[in-house]
Amino acid sequence: MRLIFLLLVLLPFDFYTQILLSKSQDFIINQGALVIVNGGVEVYSGSMINDGFLQVTKNSNLINPGDFKINQLVNISGNGYYKIEQDWINNGLFNCNQSTVELYGDMKQFISSTLNVSTTFHDLILSGNGLNENRKKELDGVNSSIDFTGKLILNDRELSTQTNSFYVLNPINNCVYFDQTFQDEGFVSSLSPGFFWRSTNNNFAYIFPVGSSDGVKRFRPVVLNPKLQNNNQFGVRLNNYDADSDLYNRNLTDGLSKDLNPYFYHSIKGTDPIASIVELKIGYLGSDGIFNGIANWNQNNWKSFLNEVPSSIGNYIALSQNEVDLYSLFHPFILANTDLSSDVYVPNTFTPDGQEFNNIFSPVFSNINLYSAIELYIYNRWGELIHVGYGQECGWDGYYNFSICQDGVYTWKLNYHKGGVNKTLVGHVNLIK
Repeated sequence: MRLIFLLLVLLPFDFYTQILLSKSQDFIINQGALVIVNGGVEVYSGSMINDGFLQVTKNSNLINPGDFKINQLVNISGNGYYKIEQDWINNGLFNCNQSTVELYGDMKQFISSTLNVSTTFHDLILSGNGLNENRKKELDGVNSSIDFTGKLILNDRELSTQTNSFYVLNPINNCVYFDQTFQDEGFVSSLSPGFFWRSTNNNFAYIFPVGSSDGVKRFRPVVLNPKLQNNNQFGVRLNNYDADSDLYNRNLTDGLSKDLNPYFYHSIKGTDPIASIVELKIGYLGSDGIFNGIANWNQNNWKSFLNEVPSSIGNYIALSQNEVDLYSLFHPFILANTDLSSDVYVPNTFTPDGQEFNNIFSPVFSNINLYSAIELYIYNRWGELIHVGYGQECGWDGYYNFSICQDGVYTWKLNYHKGGVNKTLVGHVNLIK
């Protein structure tokens, strides 16, 4: 292992080492210079100016390689690029300027500080090929943020804030980017009391790509459209579990709702007492249940809004409420079924592609125990019967004669018995592989 104690200016050439330990007053990477460190970087004292390209890899036999660490009293500045394969550890002063930090590792990465220093990035890019837990770039005991002109680029990764918060201070509505590939989206996850915060200064639509991989992986985005152009901040969190677990009892309603969503609810709030009135959209999948309304926890019960408008957020169904005061209302919001006479929801699209979700086309009943004699028939465009299913497992997997069917529109017929009455529904479903 080579330890390098540096007082130098790196000009435009390649520089490689296994570990870089800087104990100098000036460590400067000029524009056009490339520094690759196959082990780790620790800026121990002095200052560092990066206007070039610094890559820190795990290509080393050292213990815990690939970290970039800023020690106490160290000053980092410049407009360069930091490409980090493992952890970002900031105990000093990171002046982001116009720089870019990319966390590109295939293992779980952390943004941390042993001195509770919050890092403000300019452009933060999340990339890599890790799966499940290794998709995550996680805040470890600290908050973090994007500065007033920067971008957050999630790609298909999960930014896990845990009980901390991540702030996007740039008020431009399109400064948050995420992969929108259906059910492989990038998203921000948080645990109470953490939030994903966005600054706003216009009456544009601001998307909050929130989700969770705790338990069942879910992406359930929220869009807020402020009514005023005032400077404000809004926070959103997907709580990926039953609201009953937080003592927001789903059986306590104002009598206008039934079948409150048992799988998840959102926490949503604004900080300005005047400028927190928004158009609120909450995205979901048909497999979540039958919903045509939104309810808000009002001190001791769920109070339903009226006249929600069906909408969409990308590939997701959405419900929209035009004027919601996110400052005055308490933060829990939940999807609700306000049609007390509704029976069944039948999705209009499914994707039998072998991925984690939406592989089966199946009706969703408001209370399966109230139904019997369930029969589902599927017909192709020539009227040929290609599937018959019965009971709770009546769904269609998109196959006929042991082969996956072609993309296209198929006709379905659903028979069922409820309350002494036989009912029949007919419709169409779009198969997309």
